[in-house]
Amino acid sequence: MNSILIQKLRQRHGVTLVEVLIAVALGAVAAAVLFATFLGGQGVYIKTRNETGVHGDARVVLGLLANEIRSAGSDAGELGIPGQGIALARGDSLHLVSDLDGDRTIGLTEPPEDVLYVYDSTGGILTRDTGAGPVVLLDRIANLNLRFLDSNGQPLAAEASGRVDPEPIRAVEIQVSVRNLDGTTQELEGVYSFRAR
Repeated sequence: MNSILIQKLRQRHGVTLVEVLIAVALGAVAAAVLFATFLGGQGVYIKTRNETGVHGDARVVLGLLANEIRSAGSDAGELGIPGQGIALARGDSLHLVSDLDGDRTIGLTEPPEDVLYVYDSTGGILTRDTGAGPVVLLDRIANLNLRFLDSNGQPLAAEASGRVDPEPIRAVEIQVSVRNLDGTTQELEGVYSFRAR
């Protein structure tokens, strides 16, 4: 019987301690590679999300500005209400007035008919006020520049006070630089013309 048992033990294939250690080491290397790949991918994802988030916010704000600039001076009732269009034009602020609903008044309706945009360079924020108080639309602004163009596309000169005469303005050029979380900046710009002029 001993010979049968010895023979069965010899036929049995077991795992040696060296083989176990090699398998554990290979598993640890594979796990380390997967973890490093995951961390690298997560870093790229976070960076891309932060950049596209700030860039996307700036694009949305420029889209809103573009729509309201195009509508400035619109007079749904065609009544020629005085004071419509651009009420204030400066390099850091823009005040737009329109009678969009044709009720002969400039009111706090939706869409808003009296809108003031102000850029605060100290805080790096752009606010929008429709009569209920300023609301921050965009922060982390490194620079924002509003230039006002005449019918030939030429920039209009500002007065000593910084104001630009609104009468000859036919378009607004907006340049904005926004700061990403990593400190880099992204530039956006556009030229928006008035429909009503």
